[in-house]
Amino acid sequence: MNARSPGRSPIRSAITRGRSLSLVPLARVSLFIAISSTLLLTPPAAWSQQTAANDIWAPWVTKTTEHSATINWRGETDGSGLVDFATSSYYEKNKSFEKTVSSQAPGTYQHVPLTDLVPGTPYVYRVRPSGSTPAFAIRAFRSMPMNGPFTFVVISDSQEGHTYTEAMRFKYVAEAIAKEPDVLFVLHGGDYAGHESQSLWGKFFQVADPMLAKVAIFPTIGNHEYHNSGGTFPPSTPDEFVWSFDGPLHYSFGLAGVQFLVLDTPDPATCTTSDDPQTSLALAQSQVPWLIDQLKGARLGTFTIHHHPIWDWGRTDSNPDLQPWETLYQGSGISATFSGHTHNYQRYSVEGTPYFVVGNAGGRFSDLADGDPHPTSYVVGETRKLGYLKVTVDPQANLATAQEVFAASVLENDSAETPSVYDPPVIGDTVSFPLSRAPRPPVDPNQLLLAGGKVGVGLTWKDQYTGKAGKATAVSKGNVYGYFFFSDAQNPEVFVKVLDIESSQPYLLLWGGLTDFEYTVTFTNISSGKTFSATKPAGSAAGGASSSDLPRIRAVSWDPGTGKATEVTPGNSLGIEAKAEKLLAPRDGVRAAGPSREGVTGSPEPAAASELLLARGQVSVSVTWWSPHSGQSGIATALPQGDQFGFFYSFDAASPEFFVKVLDWGKAQPFLLFAAGLTDFEYTVTYRNARTGQKVVFTKPSGSYGGCVDGTSMVH
Repeated sequence: MNARSPGRSPIRSAITRGRSLSLVPLARVSLFIAISSTLLLTPPAAWSQQTAANDIWAPWVTKTTEHSATINWRGETDGSGLVDFATSSYYEKNKSFEKTVSSQAPGTYQHVPLTDLVPGTPYVYRVRPSGSTPAFAIRAFRSMPMNGPFTFVVISDSQEGHTYTEAMRFKYVAEAIAKEPDVLFVLHGGDYAGHESQSLWGKFFQVADPMLAKVAIFPTIGNHEYHNSGGTFPPSTPDEFVWSFDGPLHYSFGLAGVQFLVLDTPDPATCTTSDDPQTSLALAQSQVPWLIDQLKGARLGTFTIHHHPIWDWGRTDSNPDLQPWETLYQGSGISATFSGHTHNYQRYSVEGTPYFVVGNAGGRFSDLADGDPHPTSYVVGETRKLGYLKVTVDPQANLATAQEVFAASVLENDSAETPSVYDPPVIGDTVSFPLSRAPRPPVDPNQLLLAGGKVGVGLTWKDQYTGKAGKATAVSKGNVYGYFFFSDAQNPEVFVKVLDIESSQPYLLLWGGLTDFEYTVTFTNISSGKTFSATKPAGSAAGGASSSDLPRIRAVSWDPGTGKATEVTPGNSLGIEAKAEKLLAPRDGVRAAGPSREGVTGSPEPAAASELLLARGQVSVSVTWWSPHSGQSGIATALPQGDQFGFFYSFDAASPEFFVKVLDWGKAQPFLLFAAGLTDFEYTVTYRNARTGQKVVFTKPSGSYGGCVDGTSMVH
């Protein structure tokens, strides 16, 4: 009996995904010139006259490179138009445009490419739509530079709220960005409007107009791009997004030796009961080959952006659906990553890499409540403040500086109040970081890197019921431990830990599984290439441990029937865990019982903070423990992870020892209970049926590494 998840639906139809990737080549380019202060850009008079109609949208610029750019607008049905353009210096000198290009095909949405541009140069342009629509006023952009410093802005979630429009919040962000003197382009993290609607998208372009009149925009798709007007299932196709930006849902572009990778997170295949697509492992994995290929190239730095965050307030772990990307990010040493979706500002530092959540451009705010769970990598956050992230990059100095800029604040998350405007805007957070870090071990989504990257761990599995086999996907939980899943990120199967106690001692390797499948875990010394492997037979719940320096193996084996561990080669391999325990200060509530097990009588009742509620709250799980090394005992502290599984720790939240899972296959079958421990402590796991009060208790003796699988004891 093992956890199996239903098959994933095919992701995304051809209308939303069936576009070839157009990858912009990277280059090192020259320091760009600021637009002359004498060229004042204001929303055109013609545009202000047309806003009520909401069917003609002022131009916006996309796909800028060193030598090209695309001018876009929404005009009359089956319309066309002309684009006049020139360098800013030419226009100021001659008071006229140098070149004119025409639209390539009739249509409501126009996308006109400009070519043969000079790198790093300010340009002005004017769009003359066909029909009765008057010409728009002069607007501007800059071609990408070949080298030198540059500045860009990141925003996300500019949509309106339930009780206010974008003109009541996003307006202040767009106007503040328009006043920035040196912004080259804007990265938008998705959720432009409340739902898929021409009217709401028209309001977005209207409110964003001061910003879009000066800088190019690079889009990212969000979940609101699929919402329909009634909020009913199934979701809409993201037509307005596709029509407005005319490009793939994941793509790359580059400048000055730095690359930008835009990824796609909302998966319509997740919409089984609503029109709100969230992340899926299937969608993330479908982009992994492309992402790996992008990360292989030589570059001075790499930034990534996607709508849903990997790390977020309200949970201690990363989004498991996006774990394949997280593994690649950490393995390749990206510069930073940006996201939105959660409506506030957050910054994390994950192994030294900045992770930004910048969902504060206008959507209904989410509070960062004290006491809520959050990742240990959290650095700073702010809510109810409208703003944007301004990033200055100096490739030659290998340096980037990000400033979170607040343009206004509100008192309520969702109200029609008038925001308090900061004039000038205020800087709420600043961080500098290198564009490029030292090379890390090879990128592999099937490998964990533990003990400071010194030990790699991989796992293969075989299903004795179906004959299927494969490599497990790795989920990193930090420097000490991680886990693997076979097919479903919400259903972890095998947990591993590597303890580096002393430089003169071998590593302590531990593994345990919440599965009865056969699996083989392989630990690799990254510097020497030496490996140690152990295979758990099918049908057992055993775990194991080894004290190994990875050329000189000291291993343990176990009896699948009893879970007892026995040392294979001479040496005190299991005793090293006592040294690990001495390095950890006992937490509050741990009581010393003396060196003898006789000092512990019974198991104390767990507190609420030490219980996990799994299977939609139907089963509570708690763990008590006793150390054979020090005689200490206590109640393990819970680390909630998801609806099906969670962790417990005795001393240190960064190094949990106990792992549990509860699967519910329906009322006709008993709950399926799993437990595993990465410790030789004695521990007792108590499962309690919240409805009936029935308890199922599993105790693992000290000195062994067994676990349990029970699919018969606890009925609904």
